[in-house]
Formats: sequence, structure tokens, C-alpha cells
Amino acid sequence: MLVFGTRPEAIKMAPVIKALERSADHEAVVVVTAQHREMLDQVLELFNITPAHDLDVIAPRQELAPLTSRALDRLAPVIAQERPDIALVQGDTTTTMVGALAAFYAGVAGALLAQTTAFASLDVFSFERSADLLLVLIIGGTGYLYGGLIGAVIFKLMQDWIANLTPQYWQFWIGLVLVLIVLVGRDRFGSWTGGVRALAAGMLRRFTGGSAAVPVPPGKGR
Repeated sequence: MLVFGTRPEAIKMAPVIKALERSADHEAVVVVTAQHREMLDQVLELFNITPAHDLDVIAPRQELAPLTSRALDRLAPVIAQERPDIALVQGDTTTTMVGALAAFYAGVAGALLAQTTAFASLDVFSFERSADLLLVLIIGGTGYLYGGLIGAVIFKLMQDWIANLTPQYWQFWIGLVLVLIVLVGRDRFGSWTGGVRALAAGMLRRFTGGSAAVPVPPGKGR
């Protein structure tokens, strides 16, 4: 079971959800609290994620204490119904706390996402880092095995190149690239990234001596 409720949490959870959906050994039960509503729905639509349970806890001018109470009251029966083996939460929000607490009360094993430094610093979960991760996933594609790796390499090369040209404004140009990708659409942009994936598959065949299949988005190559 994966529990989240805000846009930054959804962005970071999306690759995990997609990986679990491709796994034959695991079932991803997505639960959203909707602590954020419109912003969360945007990310769910972008990554084509359909929650199994939407708690819809958001309220006008909500305060933390009532929000926490509503989320805990609505999440506890869902955990009792689904009886997950593991509950996965991420972030530093009320949803994260409630998800971990409800899973603990139900005796569910859990995993709290931390960085390689072995602790979760609040400085890590910034909007800028979420935007970087979103751009990496859009460039590489979420439906491909090596999409995240390819996107990360392209993003890092692009970041270093722009930083050398304009050290003070590289974030602006990176943001502009993200806006252009959204405006142009993934269909047109996908033709370029498809070429990158084909190149990566060719390199894989060269070094492994085996075959590599490159997924083609629906409607392409027909």
C-alpha cells in the first residue's frame, strides 16, 4: 500500500508505483488522502495513476488538527480492509505522519523513504527537487525500464551545459524546458526520446551481445 496526499509526494511516489505495476509479484494499492486536491489530481493524471482509495480529506481553510483527525479516521478502515503487507509513505506532511501512524496501529510493516545519507532531511524535499525529478521522468519516460536513468543523464548534461553558459540563471532555462515540454506535448516530444531509447538499446546489445526490446508508445510506428 502506498499512501500520499500532496503533489510533491505524488511526484516522488510515481516511479515506485509504476515499477510495482510492472511487477508480477506485487500489487500496488494506491491510497490518496487528497490533502492537496487540484495539484494532486494534476500529477495523478500526468502519470496515469488511478487510486484504489481516495479519502478526500481536504476542507476549506483546513487546520492541521481536524485534518489529522479526518485522515486517520478514514485511513484506518482502508488499511483494515486491504490488509497490506507493507505500507509505504514518503515526505514530511500530515499525510506522511498519519499514514505511518495508521499502519503502526494496524501492525503493518512499513518503509519510510530516506536518502542515502540514512536520514530524511527536510531540506531534501523542496519544490526545486520535485521539479528536477519531474523533468527527469518526463524526459526519460515513466513506462520504460531505463527511462529514469536516461532522463537523469540527459538532465545532468543539460544542467551542466546551461550552468556553464549562464551560471546565475540556469534554473530559469531548465524551467523553460519543462514548460516547453508540457506545451508541446508528450506525443511530439516522445519521438525524440524514442530515438534516445533506441540508441540506448543499441548500446545494450553491443555490450551484452544479446537482444534488447525498445517499447514503442501506442500509435507510433504504425
